[in-house]
Amino acid sequence: MAYVNSHTTKDDFVIVPKQIYWLAHCDRRSMLTFCARYEGVDNDMPVPAHIPRDLFWFDCRLSQAKYLVMEYGLQRRVLADGREVQLPIGIDAVYTLGLRGVPEIVQRAQEERWPVVFHQGIYLVLANPQLVKETP
Repeated sequence: MAYVNSHTTKDDFVIVPKQIYWLAHCDRRSMLTFCARYEGVDNDMPVPAHIPRDLFWFDCRLSQAKYLVMEYGLQRRVLADGREVQLPIGIDAVYTLGLRGVPEIVQRAQEERWPVVFHQGIYLVLANPQLVKETP
């Protein structure tokens, strides 16, 4: 989050995983699941009830986010029969992407070619090309 915090202002909007949500200095932050809910797609995380759009404090669509932080990685494992496989690790890889509405948001970021501007361990920081003109 040090990268995100050093490249944002208090008024920017970022999407971050639940595990590091509290580390974002931006007042406007959301998890991917709430982005889907804002767009009208209910899912089971973090509450199973419908949340009307007018109850949201701000517009948390992907297009409004300066950065999307994802906890997504692959880990090589050797199976009992000796075969090597790559298994997904990280909350977004193993859980969040399985929730209704979330895969479509991530696919949109891919289609819009959000570049990875920072990578550490299993954390990826993607920048909104409409809001971040300079990328490393």
